[in-house]
Amino acid sequence: MNIFLYSSPLQYLCAHLVIEKEKIQNSSIGVYYLYDKDFTHIFKMIDKVMGRTIQTKPLSSFHPKVINHLFLTNRFSSHEIQFYTKHHNIIDQVSLYEEGANMYLPHFFLDKTINDSNLLLKLKNTIKKKLGKQVSHLPLTTFDSIYSIFDIPFIAKKTKNILIYNEFKKLQTIQNKNNFCLILSQWFVEHRYLTENEYITYIKNLSHSLKKTYNIVYFKPHPRDNNSMVNRIYNIDHIARLPSDYEDLPAELVIAKLNLDVFGFWTSTMFYVIEAWDINVYSLFEDLLSNYKKQDIINMYELDAKILLNKHHIPQYISGEEHD
Repeated sequence: MNIFLYSSPLQYLCAHLVIEKEKIQNSSIGVYYLYDKDFTHIFKMIDKVMGRTIQTKPLSSFHPKVINHLFLTNRFSSHEIQFYTKHHNIIDQVSLYEEGANMYLPHFFLDKTINDSNLLLKLKNTIKKKLGKQVSHLPLTTFDSIYSIFDIPFIAKKTKNILIYNEFKKLQTIQNKNNFCLILSQWFVEHRYLTENEYITYIKNLSHSLKKTYNIVYFKPHPRDNNSMVNRIYNIDHIARLPSDYEDLPAELVIAKLNLDVFGFWTSTMFYVIEAWDINVYSLFEDLLSNYKKQDIINMYELDAKILLNKHHIPQYISGEEHD
């Protein structure tokens, strides 16, 4: 049996792509763990778009006797580390599969000390293992293969890098371009990088600038945005809600269906669609920094975001400037 662990809509969508790649629909089970929100209703929406259903069970009640192939998606997740550690004796193969920007950084998000090359951390994790305590992360050498949309240059030589780029590319079926754009939210308020009022003011000013170019300016909340803030943003004059059928879908599926220009900060969606589809994508990060020069946001940009934005050649949008 093939077992996929996941907690987010993007991870669930990528599980579908791996299943399609390997043609293992009839021998796969999804195991869902709750991070901070329940996304099971979105999983059903993704099933409908993909034309197949992944049999899903909650992690809390899943007790396997044998696992032919385990697919993990976040090697830094305590839930996934615990599951692998508990069951590694009954696992034949283990793989890592696409889960977003974190896949393409050799370290944990915003913490360069958590990486496979840190000798002191390796020693600490070895001691933790002997004491039966949880390690900081699963090193890449743990995995027999890694399924990703793009190549990962820093994986171990023995590990196969299997691309699901073509499966992702096929998601886009509509070719007609609309004079619409989509603002992709990010979790700046949830993680306290900005106050709610600061973020809403930024989105308000941004939408006013974008409305000069686009007929419709849609806003796509991040799955972890709080509802009260999202409702305040929907009340901004130039902001439009996505059609109800699309509102809760992962941004990748929304963009595939509406074929519009994309404005975001540094979400993985931006990297996927600019490479796989003929989509205009712009980063708002430097524009945000011009409005809020906060050290935590600057650190995020310099440590992680800038690396990936430059790698995928995503241009910066500055409010007030015209963009083709």
